[in-house]
Amino acid sequence: MNLKADVSYLRGLIEGGGIDNQEKRTAIWDQLMNICDGLVDGMESISAYQNELSEYVEALDEDLSALENQVIPQTVEDEDGESLRVKESEL
Repeated sequence: MNLKADVSYLRGLIEGGGIDNQEKRTAIWDQLMNICDGLVDGMESISAYQNELSEYVEALDEDLSALENQVIPQTVEDEDGESLRVKESEL
């Protein structure tokens, strides 16, 4: 469905003269409902895609966190051989 074409068609119906007859009013309302349906479908698609992206980013964040924990030391040893916890702000 091409919403731009649907809106152009609706504009033509409205601007095409007086809307006195019932048939023309019905056509305008039908076209408005078609446009609304198209907008709803588009928003649902965008929402589903956004949810997929959120899940993907969350998985990447978890993977990155696991990698950081493997690569960046969380503890260091002092001169006596004792382990000291390192704060993230000190890394």
